[in-house]
Amino acid sequence: MGRGGDESVADVVADRIRDAIVSGQLAPGSGFSTRAVGEWLGVSFIPVREALRDLRAEGLIVHRVGRRPAVAPLDTDELFGVHRLRRLIEPELAAQAAELCQPADLSQAEELLAGLADPARSPDERHAAHHRFHAVLLRPASTPADRRVLRTAWRVTERCMRVGLSDADRDRLECELAEQHRALLEPFRAEDAAGVRAAMREHLRDSLRLALRGIAPG
Repeated sequence: MGRGGDESVADVVADRIRDAIVSGQLAPGSGFSTRAVGEWLGVSFIPVREALRDLRAEGLIVHRVGRRPAVAPLDTDELFGVHRLRRLIEPELAAQAAELCQPADLSQAEELLAGLADPARSPDERHAAHHRFHAVLLRPASTPADRRVLRTAWRVTERCMRVGLSDADRDRLECELAEQHRALLEPFRAEDAAGVRAAMREHLRDSLRLALRGIAPG
């Protein structure tokens, strides 16, 4: 089941479980056994146990003494904490990146933007394009450490949006996100660092609002 490269079996298992949690395939609060997950993925329980340890550190899995591990519930406090961190990091990285972006970076971002609300693509593909869009725009100014932190933060927001919303609400949300990203790309094209910083702050406010709708739709 390996994907090649330097990933271990435990890394691949963690990726698969993480994707299932973020997409809602594994629902918040649901318990599961390492053996059942191993059978599902065709591996022994050892890499599953290692993967669950990493996912607990990310806050996606909770350990329950004497009981099976469970998928962490959606948590408003965690979402606010993640967005507090994002507001500190992303607007400044984006402003720096605006002055360093090359035409190839913008072309790639525009291609990804076209796929954000494409109904022919699966939800997984659309959200992957969403993450890559942000990563491409921030890449000229971000370090590997920045990217690791942001990937974890983005998953928290995405999970709230995907798990808590109906299909119809999710379709509307993806259209809203596509419009937001078009507005975010404009100051990048103009190499306007101050405009990029302001647009990213506005985008993060909108992103938090949409994620909160997933946790508490009312």
